[in-house]
Amino acid sequence: MRWGVFALATLTALIVAGLGVMATQLRDVDGPARVEVAPGVVAVATGKSYAYLLRGDTGVVLIDAGSDSSAAGILAELARERRSVADIRAIFITSPHPFTVAGLDALRDAPVFLGAGDEDLVRGSRSVRAPVARLWGRMHTHGKRGNLLQPLLPGARMVVDGIGIEAIATPGVSDHGLSYVARDTAFVGPAFATHDGKLTTPSFWLVDHREQLRMTLQRLGGHGFAAVAGATFTPRGDGHALYLAWESSIVESERLPKP
Repeated sequence: MRWGVFALATLTALIVAGLGVMATQLRDVDGPARVEVAPGVVAVATGKSYAYLLRGDTGVVLIDAGSDSSAAGILAELARERRSVADIRAIFITSPHPFTVAGLDALRDAPVFLGAGDEDLVRGSRSVRAPVARLWGRMHTHGKRGNLLQPLLPGARMVVDGIGIEAIATPGVSDHGLSYVARDTAFVGPAFATHDGKLTTPSFWLVDHREQLRMTLQRLGGHGFAAVAGATFTPRGDGHALYLAWESSIVESERLPKP
């Protein structure tokens, strides 16, 4: 009897602790619903993450699709711009995390660019491994996504609707994750988080290979940008200074080898 009570108390404590972790990790983004990041770049809060709308010559380009399968925030921003889903020229996915791909459920006609090898994560036929992200994704089951997928290799440079975009390999959140530099802004998706006003790598509860991110994110250092735009924090206009401060904190043994 005593052991049964102890086991029940232990199980209850674990459940409470788990719920506490989920509540901490799954908070909505702590920032404005809409932020003008740079000329022609708007951050849109989608619940657990930000998506980014870039105004092009004839339409818009999205960086990530957000955590809301109804894409309500994105659709509202399109309406504000007097545009519709038909005006989305492309959606660039940083890492196919539940916080960045859920909105594709409502944006099925737009072509999707992503790291080559991560297609099954976008389609939903495979889930991320990080515990909280995996559970959250399963609780928000997505339908079949019919978007045309356009795999990208690291280093790809393209112009979409007049917007120059460069893809940079930053695996860690997913095996083939990418960051993008466009409009003087580094779009890093869920690869960075913030703590006490400083950039940091996110919790292992949310990303698959946190230990890889410290090294792979150094690849951003050779690219010019003024702002850092992440999935889970308010975009920062002092982005490059923040990035350099973060990079300098990496111990020598964890740095990428010099080319």
